[in-house]
Amino acid sequence: MFLELEQNDLIARAAMLLGEKDPVFESFVDTYSRLSPNNRKILMNFLVEFSASLAEKKE
Repeated sequence: MFLELEQNDLIARAAMLLGEKDPVFESFVDTYSRLSPNNRKILMNFLVEFSASLAEKKE
């Protein structure tokens, strides 16, 4: 399920883009970077469906 971390540091790059460190976001990026490509796709599909469901509930 998990892969070894790549050489590029996704957390440092994300922190640089955001301008500050967010422990929850860093944890998400760290976990995401360790997932296999198939599990990344599953997670992203879930998040898209979850966001759509939340948007429907707001309407």
